[in-house]
Amino acid sequence: APSHLLNGSSDGTITVWQGGSWECLKTMEGHKGEVNAVSVHPSGSAALSVGRDRELRIWNLRKGRITYHSRLAGEAQQVAFAPAGTSYSLVVGRDASLHSAEGSGAQLADMPHPSKVLSSAFFGAHGILTGCEDGSLRLWDTRCSRAAVHVEGAHRAR
Repeated sequence: APSHLLNGSSDGTITVWQGGSWECLKTMEGHKGEVNAVSVHPSGSAALSVGRDRELRIWNLRKGRITYHSRLAGEAQQVAFAPAGTSYSLVVGRDASLHSAEGSGAQLADMPHPSKVLSSAFFGAHGILTGCEDGSLRLWDTRCSRAAVHVEGAHRAR
């Protein structure tokens, strides 16, 4: 079971909390502006974060410092490690993408949408499920960057 909680803040920091006692263990600085999303690697040794500064950051949680950062094309709203930890998803406006968790994060799949992506989740070994502002739902096959299932009106448009 997870023993720690991480949260991103509007001041650009990420705080590590001890589960149970909720003691603040460390506050890590790095983003220049609000942190939009944080995801912890399944090993618990690393985390990804994205923020208003259009930066993707990889954190070494054992040392509490940034090990890699990259400028993004736009402000990312979401980032998430895949359950196996070998890749991660990134959402920037209308685009979702899958990247390798190794090296410089080579893009493995591109999933463009006609409207803003509001939510995304890994689904099985090769799927990403996305929900969009226009009410549509898509299940993407990341091996070929194709929407295997597309449902219009799956939820009320925002």
